[in-house]
Amino acid sequence: MKNILLILFLFSAISTNAQTKGYNFQGVARDASGVIIALQKISLRFSIIATTPTGKNEYSEIRQATTDEQGVFSTVIGDGNAISTTGTVDSINWKLAPKFLKVEMDPTAGNSFFDMGTTQLRTVPYANYANYANSLNAENIIGTIPLSKGGTGLIIAGTDGQVLTSSSNGTLKWTTPAERLKYKIGLNESLGGYVFYLTPDSLHGLVCETIDQGIRMSWDDAMEIINDPNYHSASGKNFTDWRLPNLRELNLIFLNKNKIGGFPINLYGQYYFSSSRNINSVWLKPFDGKFEFYVPTSNYGYYTRVIRSF
Repeated sequence: MKNILLILFLFSAISTNAQTKGYNFQGVARDASGVIIALQKISLRFSIIATTPTGKNEYSEIRQATTDEQGVFSTVIGDGNAISTTGTVDSINWKLAPKFLKVEMDPTAGNSFFDMGTTQLRTVPYANYANYANSLNAENIIGTIPLSKGGTGLIIAGTDGQVLTSSSNGTLKWTTPAERLKYKIGLNESLGGYVFYLTPDSLHGLVCETIDQGIRMSWDDAMEIINDPNYHSASGKNFTDWRLPNLRELNLIFLNKNKIGGFPINLYGQYYFSSSRNINSVWLKPFDGKFEFYVPTSNYGYYTRVIRSF
């Protein structure tokens, strides 16, 4: 009986397009003493096995190859040029992993095969499954694809103008823009403070911080700290787009100061900065009800309360 042969093999690049269908395989044939089998025709039997090394044989083929001077041979498993096959490459269920490749060889190019071992296929062969997935026709899918499988979990499609939205528990549904979240005047910690102004559709507006960001300071100093989290409330420090209100916005804050809260009990002499400037001066809003006036940006002694848009 012939000595059992050794074979070193590499399962290499896979191509799944129509021109180069199959899996490239390259190996080096040696005898039991490690001597290269050069310039010789050999027979090979390849089997693709599912789940375990001794699992179901999903596909096998017998083919011949010729080694070169270094004993190297190359072939393409599943290219349609095998001498005989059991099953078809297209019938391999690549989704059912893992997969194993069993290699057998007869150095005399006959049918007396020696088992050369079984090796688990890793990531490369599964490109064939990706090719299969790319060819799916959505019209042939019956039922609902759940979220866990990459679908939406929805049975029907949305209508023109609708958008797919998700609830807090991950449930998807089709909604129209009119059904989107509408905000209300009042405290909203998820927005960082008190909503004191809304657009007509209630989808956007302005939020005021619920505490002052600075007292007895200059406008220049105020600009340095308006987004410093150390000067914000617990919910306000979650945002970094705070800004000073303009005079119109500051007047709205003044009208809602009791609801917004956080202002000094005695508002006499309490002047708040606006973003409205006049060269090197800035407009102030007295919160004791007096008229606005402006002072140099370097003047000290004034208060800061910031807002943000959403």
